[in-house]
Amino acid sequence: MSSKENPRPVWKDYFETLLVAVFLALVARTFVVTGYQVPKFTMAPTLIPGDYIFSFKIPYGVRVPLWQQKIFVRSPDRGTVVVFSYPHAERVLYVKRVVGLAGDRIRIENGKLWVNDVPAVYRLAQTPGVDDLPGFQFYEESLFNHQRKVALPFRLQHSEKSILVPQGHVFVLGDLRDLAKENNNWETVPLRSVEGSVSFIGLSLAWHRKSMLPEWRRQRFLSEL
Repeated sequence: MSSKENPRPVWKDYFETLLVAVFLALVARTFVVTGYQVPKFTMAPTLIPGDYIFSFKIPYGVRVPLWQQKIFVRSPDRGTVVVFSYPHAERVLYVKRVVGLAGDRIRIENGKLWVNDVPAVYRLAQTPGVDDLPGFQFYEESLFNHQRKVALPFRLQHSEKSILVPQGHVFVLGDLRDLAKENNNWETVPLRSVEGSVSFIGLSLAWHRKSMLPEWRRQRFLSEL
């Protein structure tokens, strides 16, 4: 005589499915992709405050849990927008563009970028939708077959700075070339401090100062990075 099996409670199936989904989400966030909110104009006009961006981690190494070290580390290409931390402030994340690789000689002369004695070419550009940057003019910056939009002050500083990028490092700059602020972070970034590359802008919101309600901005896409 066979005993009748008790039916499996439905809530157990839902609970197990939820646990698996949470586990996979944690794994994806730790090793694959992570979302961030842009707080400042450092990368304007490419990224602006209120943008929600997603960073793809796998190409730039895997951080081993409990060891705080990365394996399979490789360098991003010139022009890549990356999320990273500086060695002296590892808990603070920044978003900037890679403009120099190991061995490159980087020079900023009167606000203009040079890499290995090759000057970037600048052409005036129109960038609608970014109207909170008084004192800056938008340009198309071209160098080594790569173009991006940057913001330069109307009054360029008459100065010159240079740096040689050491091995195992990259040099980054914001697309908003406010050299008075860049002077505070005029240094290279170790490859192990690169968290990932910006894959896409998931959402772009502006916050009204009076109503404190979000305002939709024109959606921008990966091709504009």
